[in-house]
Amino acid sequence: MKRTLSAILCLVMVLGIALCMSACGGDSKPSIEGTWKGTWNVSDYLNEYLGEYLDGSGMEDYFVFSGITLDLIFEFDKEGKAKLYADESTIDSCADALADNMIDRFSAYFDANPDLTGGMSFEEIVTASGMTVDTFIDSALGGSRYTLVEQMASSVEKEGYYKLDGNKLYIEDTKEELEKSEDYRETELKGDTMSTTIEIDNAEIGDISLTFKKVK
Repeated sequence: MKRTLSAILCLVMVLGIALCMSACGGDSKPSIEGTWKGTWNVSDYLNEYLGEYLDGSGMEDYFVFSGITLDLIFEFDKEGKAKLYADESTIDSCADALADNMIDRFSAYFDANPDLTGGMSFEEIVTASGMTVDTFIDSALGGSRYTLVEQMASSVEKEGYYKLDGNKLYIEDTKEELEKSEDYRETELKGDTMSTTIEIDNAEIGDISLTFKKVK
């Protein structure tokens, strides 16, 4: 009987400690300080931008992109500085995915409109132009695909001082501007996940919602 009571008392003590630790842990709030990585679906950006540009041309239904992504890094240090930039290691893969999409889209468009090409395929048109596939695609993009992606990457870059007030994240160039700022982005932290909005330096596109994962 005594052994049974002792076992019960030990169990109660263990449960009490566990509940106490759980309660203490529940009070802690996730910290924004650290390095976060998110994936920007550039396809959506291009589809919206080109959709308006190609509207009414007969090409808008063919030039719908997918699978073009760019990783973004958001850093918040303990001194109150924030930095948002593109992961350079994903710029080339993003540019290559863009080129692959362009090849597929041109091929589909030319195949569906033989009256415009005299029945020539995409490959035949490229050969007749005297260009390679790469130079043809870059020409269609108005320049190097890599330069275009770098420009898109720079359109989201941000650096300055930050403060997090509840779900409101403020980022400004200087501490003085930060103190007076009323410009914030809705931000939600849940463990190692951060949901926020990214400002794109393009008035036609506006902001994008993005989810980041804490990497360190």
